[in-house]
Amino acid sequence: MKVVLLTGVPASGKTFLAEKVKNFKLVDFGGLMLKEAKKLGFKVSRDELRKKISLKQYKIIQEKVALEINKISEKQDVLINTHLTIKHGNEFIEGIPDNIAKILKIGLIILVEASEEDISKRRKLSKDRSRDKETKEEIGDQQKLNKYLAKKICDKFNCKMEVIFNKDIKKASQELVNMLK
Repeated sequence: MKVVLLTGVPASGKTFLAEKVKNFKLVDFGGLMLKEAKKLGFKVSRDELRKKISLKQYKIIQEKVALEINKISEKQDVLINTHLTIKHGNEFIEGIPDNIAKILKIGLIILVEASEEDISKRRKLSKDRSRDKETKEEIGDQQKLNKYLAKKICDKFNCKMEVIFNKDIKKASQELVNMLK
């Protein structure tokens, strides 16, 4: 079965795009991590997950979630909504480090990008999430880091990479649907 990562910085539009896909099982990596953290007794919200759990525990939860997704992907095509970079404290960590990429057996990474200005505006409008306040330069740097990590995963695990620039949501949705055919 196919395993596709749909990734981008927070507020790039990846979740909105993911919800338009009908022929894949949509899996929210962060949502599964939150569920697993709560099973382990952590009382955190989705946005606190990366701030209040030790890096060691975070990596253990990542691996459990990857193994769960791997089982799902044995039965059906999976579209994983996730981040390649996660701000943990004052640094970025890999959302999909090598050990996780190996478990997931990724065939395609679709990187959703948008202008730093659009992302900044979307974050300000997001009332249901506790978004980090970052400058446009920091958003641009994170997008570059995501592209680097996507390329690294593709080179190491022989998968393909596509980029969708999300300026027009209808156009971006159609691009995503076409890429998944």
